[in-house]
Amino acid sequence: MIEAESTLLVTRLNQLAETVTTEDPAALAGNVLLVYDGAMAGLQRGRTPDPLGHGKTLARRLIQNAIETEQACVQR
Repeated sequence: MIEAESTLLVTRLNQLAETVTTEDPAALAGNVLLVYDGAMAGLQRGRTPDPLGHGKTLARRLIQNAIETEQACVQR
């Protein structure tokens, strides 16, 4: 069950990343997945205040950076 959910999550992240960047959507999806996994681990350990909030902020920054990079490449 976890494997099926993980596959679905990776597939969906890859699909979403392809809408953001053409340069390397798999890298963006992988980075967002890493943030997600880290936030979940932080939640389980209970040592980081608001790990999900921090994860969302970091994921937004990764996505925004990918968008800005994509736009800069298009403008060249």
